[in-house]
Amino acid sequence: MANYSLYFIADNSFCDTNTLITTVHQISDCGISLVQLRMKSAAKEEIIKTGEQLLKILRPKKIPLIINDQPDVVAAIDADGVHLGQNDIDYEKARVQIGPHKIIGLSIENLQQTHLCRHWNVDYFGVGPVFKTHSKLDAAKPIGLVGLKNIVSLSPKPVVAIGGINAQNAADVLATGVSGVAVISAILATKSPILAATQLNKIISDYQNQHE
Repeated sequence: MANYSLYFIADNSFCDTNTLITTVHQISDCGISLVQLRMKSAAKEEIIKTGEQLLKILRPKKIPLIINDQPDVVAAIDADGVHLGQNDIDYEKARVQIGPHKIIGLSIENLQQTHLCRHWNVDYFGVGPVFKTHSKLDAAKPIGLVGLKNIVSLSPKPVVAIGGINAQNAADVLATGVSGVAVISAILATKSPILAATQLNKIISDYQNQHE
């Protein structure tokens, strides 16, 4: 099973593609356990090219690469999986495109969606936003720590929390029982992505060691 503990979303709305690739290279030795490539407005050719470059960095380190929304790109470059939103391609169609052994993640925003999707053939739920976030303009209303904990208690799948998570609140998020935290601006919007990733990894490692 994949390690979702420190899930980095490489979102090109924060920086140009070259900077994004450089950042992934910089933090790949800082405890990042999984990377999702999110390029919402890019042409498919650019996503494929960027994905191929990231695979060259991540695969030797055994860090999975997930592609946002597009299972055909996963199949084209042999990435490790796809992450789907509630309004994206049906997960069963995505499974046919990428095969039985690739990872499929699904965005969940509330308990109702958790009830509906809890037995779907996906590998993890990306749940949030937990807190208010500026990383996604169409994000739903924040569910808070209580809402997150309720979803974790209902979910038979690993839960990755997302939305407004940073070094100040990561430990509180982990205390809800999630399998990991997903971050964007907590790394990409900092002056030192290496320092930010290292700090988050330490928080996660310390929490895990205390609760083994």
